[in-house]
Amino acid sequence: MRKQSLLLAIFASVSLSAQLYSPNGAPITTNPSTGNVGIGIDNPTRKLTLNGDIYVQSAHALSFQDDTRMTITTADVQSISQPVSMPHYGFLFPNVVDGAELWMSGFQGVRVFTGGSKSPRFYIGPYGDAALQGKFEAKEIKVTLTPTADFVFAEAYDLPKLEDLEKHIKEKKHLPEIASAEQMEKEGVNVGEFQIKLLQKIEELTLYTIEQNKRIKELESKINNK
Repeated sequence: MRKQSLLLAIFASVSLSAQLYSPNGAPITTNPSTGNVGIGIDNPTRKLTLNGDIYVQSAHALSFQDDTRMTITTADVQSISQPVSMPHYGFLFPNVVDGAELWMSGFQGVRVFTGGSKSPRFYIGPYGDAALQGKFEAKEIKVTLTPTADFVFAEAYDLPKLEDLEKHIKEKKHLPEIASAEQMEKEGVNVGEFQIKLLQKIEELTLYTIEQNKRIKELESKINNK
């Protein structure tokens, strides 16, 4: 009778909420009624509930095969939809929205692919370089670049003669030290350097205006003294 009661108690315990104990005493709990498994916790509320840290040894990847199929890996990650790989130690979130993918890797930075594209639409390199294929909108952008164009106002600055400037414009169809439209379309524009060059031309134009104003006043003075 005692044996039967003991077996019945064990059966009830296993049926309702079974517990296994690891060597260090942390409980490993299974609940057949819900299918939930808990490690270090008595009442798991999810399929797997862990009270502690996770350490994966001698494995290539830890994957979550739901709609996002997130993969954490120490091996090369192969895109599910495109034959593109990412080096070791990275994250892959494929098919996030309309086939878009988000890759993060310590060796190749952050990459965002749109659906069906083999080249990233947005890229941040491991050394801080960034590239965007598309429009960029921001409320404020700060570009740090030295030197500025204030050297134009130095006494030793050789201000180009207007005659030479006119000749250059007729021949080249663009200002000196400013790339042509064809070159800009082909190679793009360095925003920081371009702003400095534009400031240089504005400062040169200011000096021309000051000089012309002096000459106008001299002519007015001569006319008034006649």
